[in-house]
Amino acid sequence: MKKILIVILLVPFAFSGFAQEENQVTKLYIFKSSGEENELLSKNGHQVLPKKGDWALGINASSLLQYFGNLANNETFNSSPRFNQIDKNLPTATVWGKYFIADDLAWRGGLDIFADADRDRFRINDDNSLNPDDALFDVRDINRYGFTASAGIEKRKGKSRVQGVYGADVYFHYTTNNTTTIEYGNEITQSNQNPSSTNFGNPTGIPTPALGYRLIEADFGNDFEVGLRGFIGVEYFFAPKISIGGEFYWGLSYVTTGESSVTFEGYEGSTNEVLESSTFSEGNRDLEIGFRNTSASVNLFFYF
Repeated sequence: MKKILIVILLVPFAFSGFAQEENQVTKLYIFKSSGEENELLSKNGHQVLPKKGDWALGINASSLLQYFGNLANNETFNSSPRFNQIDKNLPTATVWGKYFIADDLAWRGGLDIFADADRDRFRINDDNSLNPDDALFDVRDINRYGFTASAGIEKRKGKSRVQGVYGADVYFHYTTNNTTTIEYGNEITQSNQNPSSTNFGNPTGIPTPALGYRLIEADFGNDFEVGLRGFIGVEYFFAPKISIGGEFYWGLSYVTTGESSVTFEGYEGSTNEVLESSTFSEGNRDLEIGFRNTSASVNLFFYF
């Protein structure tokens, strides 16, 4: 009789332990009635990997990692993260987007649009004033802008937090290299044929024209690139629907570089005129095959 009583008392604890174990299992996996493979869930029951119908937004995180790395090293001149990784020799994207048409297949695209404009003012003497404290300014403007855009398809492999990615895309890249324009405070005139001016030299390396007193414009030409490339990489999901990873590219690209020019102004005594004279450097075209992005830039993705 005592044995029967003990068994009856232990039965609720047995069922309680079994139920707790079952809850822990269902916390890690969901068993689908369709017979599909188990989904990977976090300890809190959140889905870790992207699924069909999910969207993704990613950024080039190289500068972000560099920023936190410098914080750890107590770097004095650490600058805030900048997500403008565009480079005419390495077409990359600042912002990525994906749409999953299947659990392991997605359309993807990337975009980077940038513009840089710098203005410098250089103080010089006013040649028309006898007061040495009077001054004018030579003003130099340097401009550069461009974009990179890509579109393709991505396949992924893996059931754990580490996912392999591979696929192909096409990309377009355009940039205007530095264009410099200069306005001088002192004009060139018949009475002042060599006015006080800032010496800006010749930044292009193109031979200076014979009538070359001072620089007024330098144009480094435009770059255009179109390519078809395959890619392979790895993503690690360190949190549900958040990953960090990198990619390598290999493909075919066609690159054109536009004509460069440099323009100077000077006084022509034989005609008593201020003349402008320019020299040019022809552009070039290249067909390239090989690895791109061998610097292994890092991407940070958010899936939703």
